Amino acid sequence: MTRLKLLGGLAVLAFFWAASVGRADDKTDLQGAVKKLADSANYSWATTVEGGRGGPSDGKTENGGYTSFTINFQNEVYEVIMKGEKAAIKMDNRWLSQAEVRKAADDAGGFSPELIVTFRIAAFKTPAAQAKDIADKFTNLKKTDDGYTADLADETAKGLLTFRRPAGAGQDNFPPMTVKDAKGTLKLWVHDGAMTKMQIHLTGTRSFNDQDQPVDQTMTTEIKDVGKTKISVPDEAKKKLDAAIPG
Repeated sequence: MTRLKLLGGLAVLAFFWAASVGRADDKTDLQGAVKKLADSANYSWATTVEGGRGGPSDGKTENGGYTSFTINFQNEVYEVIMKGEKAAIKMDNRWLSQAEVRKAADDAGGFSPELIVTFRIAAFKTPAAQAKDIADKFTNLKKTDDGYTADLADETAKGLLTFRRPAGAGQDNFPPMTVKDAKGTLKLWVHDGAMTKMQIHLTGTRSFNDQDQPVDQTMTTEIKDVGKTKISVPDEAKKKLDAAIPG
């Protein structure tokens, strides 16, 4: 009987060891899929939002080069081109520097399109960079037929729900925000060892100006044209990038 109990105990230990090794391998594979996309020469993406105020947006990025993306706000689409931390923004059919957009936000006061654009630029990350941050810290990772699912760490979900105040922004036009009860899930699609699609579902409550705003939104980003993407930068945008102040 003692021998049977010993064998049974060893079998249980072997099961849990195999399960833990499997989870570790899955995490390594997921991170590898994100890295493969990040290491590609270039790629494009399209993002849709359900349950949120942001409309569809798209973007392109070159490894070590330019990144372009759109910001959708109140039925208007604003173009942004970045090089490193510098950005040029197309609003009202003309290219502006970050400093010019920030001044327009200060002059307008309150929640103007210029203010929202500065928020979005401050919070922007390419899909691969965003996925890397998420993949470094999550729980309940599960492998699926076409990728992986996981629960976001609470601090990660909170960060995704929080509007990041741009560096150097004045306090008056950027009221403090708190986020509570933040939760999130991740679904990642993988093909040929690379990330091809990402879906993030977030819930929680944003609070600012003494008002609570419940959030229940799903952001879906599809990757396309890997290795075939080209970014054309207008001369006027290049001039504004040269004059831009990172922030």
